[in-house]
Amino acid sequence: MPSIREKNFEIDEYGCVQIDVDTTSKVFLLNAVANLIPKDWFYFSDTVSYVKGNVSASAHLTICYGVKNGDLNTKLKQTKINLQNVKESKIIKIGFWMGFQNRYILIFAVPEVSKEIFELDEWIRKNNGIAEISLKFEPHISLCYIKNISKISAIELVKKISNCLLGKTMEYEGIYFVKPISGEKVRL
Repeated sequence: MPSIREKNFEIDEYGCVQIDVDTTSKVFLLNAVANLIPKDWFYFSDTVSYVKGNVSASAHLTICYGVKNGDLNTKLKQTKINLQNVKESKIIKIGFWMGFQNRYILIFAVPEVSKEIFELDEWIRKNNGIAEISLKFEPHISLCYIKNISKISAIELVKKISNCLLGKTMEYEGIYFVKPISGEKVRL
């Protein structure tokens, strides 16, 4: 599979769609992460603005990635997907991804979402030619960035967080398109 860099464009050219987690749910997530993970395990990047340890205070559900130009308006008009109807969902999985050059680990929660959300993401990625060069996307809520601990420790940490968060209901408010590079949020 070719990398994005081999295709002569930067992954940062593509924005995403996020739905903010409501304040009560954010406070719950923030406290859960703070109580379960030692402070000295958090990873803070000097160069990437959003890689800042426990990010649960700004929790949001990223529902699709690879959005460019007028994609969203086009697709939303072509389908019956109404993102305004996404009001709440239960956490069904906790997982982790290795970060850039294995410098850190992202711990995330996966809420239950409709099949239309997956279809929207798949359409956008195919439409922009990134489906075959990027990992399959999973709608998620980023919880924290931690230092690269052993894989066994990461799995144990995910189990610990799962015991606390699985089945919890997250409530949502504002829906945004997040512009690439600047990170500016545009309300949908």
